[in-house]
Amino acid sequence: VWRSKDGLHWICVQRKAMFPQRQKHATIEFQGKLWVLGGEIAGNESDRGLDCYNSTDGIHWSKVKLNRDIPHRFNHRLVLFKGKLWLIGGVSVCDYRKDIWYTSDGRNWHEATNEADFNWNSTSEAFTFNEKLTVLTTSGRDGAEACETWVSPDGVSWTRISQATLS
Repeated sequence: VWRSKDGLHWICVQRKAMFPQRQKHATIEFQGKLWVLGGEIAGNESDRGLDCYNSTDGIHWSKVKLNRDIPHRFNHRLVLFKGKLWLIGGVSVCDYRKDIWYTSDGRNWHEATNEADFNWNSTSEAFTFNEKLTVLTTSGRDGAEACETWVSPDGVSWTRISQATLS
């Protein structure tokens, strides 16, 4: 685990975190803690529940027991929206996930929807903009790249506000 005050000069604060080495996970600051959720874990390709860890200092980590068995995923996004932490999309062992989850404490998760209107893929992005959850998706079609922007006021109902094809 590395830390920087200015983004230019970095120091290693923890050579080996207590959680398994991973890639394509999501990390975010929420309620004064650093949270790590999911990802591809080295040597473990199984489709099991989503694992979650948090830390107040990046050195000491705690495994967080979630109240729900959220399907494992990688290439997902974590977003802060209306005081809650939102988990959007991702890729599981077999398919792209279109479910959306939220929590107000990091432990107790609620499913907003299990089938969002947009098509999530590994290059999709999610963020908050103009007081709405926003998702950007791309997909290749006949040598062209189709890009869409979707917004939601609540994580449940989604509206496509733009669509473009780049060739």
